[in-house]
Amino acid sequence: MKMLWRAMLGTELLPLPARRYAATKLDRGGPPDVELLTGLLGAEDSELRGAVTASLKTIGPATIPALIRRLTDQAAAIRANAAQILGEFGPAAQIAVPALVHRLTDRDTTVRTHVARAIGQIGSSTAQAVPALITCLTDNSREVAEVAAEALGRIGHPASEAVPQLIDCLGHVDRGLRKSAAEALGKVGPASQASVQLLIQRLFHSNPDLREAVARALGEIGPAAAVAVPALIQQLDDQHRAVRDAAMRALGKLGPTAKVAMPRIILCLRDKDWPVREAAADALASFGIDGKNAIPALMQAVLDDQGKVRLAIVKAFGEIGPPARYAIPLLVDRLDDKYESVRMAAGQSLRTLKPVAWEFIPDLIKQLAHPDNVKRKTAALALYEFADIAETAIPTLLNSMADSDDAVREAVARVLGRIGANSREVVVRMMECLVSENPKVRRVAAQTLGEIGKAASLAIPTLTLHLSDKDEGVRAVVVQSLGRIRHS
Repeated sequence: MKMLWRAMLGTELLPLPARRYAATKLDRGGPPDVELLTGLLGAEDSELRGAVTASLKTIGPATIPALIRRLTDQAAAIRANAAQILGEFGPAAQIAVPALVHRLTDRDTTVRTHVARAIGQIGSSTAQAVPALITCLTDNSREVAEVAAEALGRIGHPASEAVPQLIDCLGHVDRGLRKSAAEALGKVGPASQASVQLLIQRLFHSNPDLREAVARALGEIGPAAAVAVPALIQQLDDQHRAVRDAAMRALGKLGPTAKVAMPRIILCLRDKDWPVREAAADALASFGIDGKNAIPALMQAVLDDQGKVRLAIVKAFGEIGPPARYAIPLLVDRLDDKYESVRMAAGQSLRTLKPVAWEFIPDLIKQLAHPDNVKRKTAALALYEFADIAETAIPTLLNSMADSDDAVREAVARVLGRIGANSREVVVRMMECLVSENPKVRRVAAQTLGEIGKAASLAIPTLTLHLSDKDEGVRAVVVQSLGRIRHS
């Protein structure tokens, strides 16, 4: 059959769908198939190229010699796509590095871009490519220069000789190149650390784009750039938002070594630009328990009108840990935030704070009877996170099974289900509730038993009787719960 597939793939007069199909059938081919496939890497039809590329990747590193030969193909598209596939093979394509380095001077911009990226993907074993990549930092193509900087970062410490040129790139007009150079400086090791003083000087350059890029570079270098903290603090007053943002994020990446900046960072929770406020919360979170002095300011800022800022603050409470216990009521409120990411982060921080949350359980139990349905729901959701220490809430939760609000009942079922996994009492009470006259109560009881799972096996006969419940909603929940109990 392979001869047929080869013939079909190589026949240009055949309809493209047939040739694409043939390409997929050669994904376990030998040398003849690889030569045929690599020769079609420049096919005009994108779907045919995709099928060819997929087959070559499936065949794997055995295609590397053929791909290396295709780096000198007359068609630029074939050269570019061959380089791309070699890069995706990673370190396994190390033998292709000399040929790839040679193509860094290819006349075609796309080829140079794919080649530089491939060298970076192959990784630290490509140190021989560093001089050529340094040259590419001044390529006429912005994209080639940017990808070359990324490649130098991927190579890491062996690319340390590129530090001076990478620092020069921090002043480039192109933002993408500045960003790639800053990130690369953080990855090439001690040579970058030795340049920290030079970078600090450039933090005060008249060009705001350069100041921003330098701040990012210092952040990428990390704790080894701790000496830059005072200069970064000064940049928090920069008139350009991007510079303030970069300086703040750099302080965050320096971690506890930058905690001397905490008073100034706290003030930035009120910055006029929300990305700076977000970065300030992230920075405070990076201090861990050492950020406890920021808790009052974080509590005041948790109602920020920007979701990303609220998200960062909610996460910060969890990172700071037990000293943030007085923020628990605020985290409970965030369980109803309009953004799911904030709600999930609030739940995570509450779980982190559970060991110090016991004193708030009575208030949450009282809140289950609050006139506001949102308050009742968030109380139940919080008790779900604190289920291990919330058994005293069971009587009130049972009463809440008949709550008038669907979302509250749903939350109550979840918390009873979590508590019930370790409580036979809850299982028995749910079985009793299945005979309630109120269909809402029966529905919640059935759902709770499903939430409990295997530990509710003794309820299977009772649940089975309700497969013929007169309420359609109850019947639907019973079917789901029986499935969950039997398969948990």
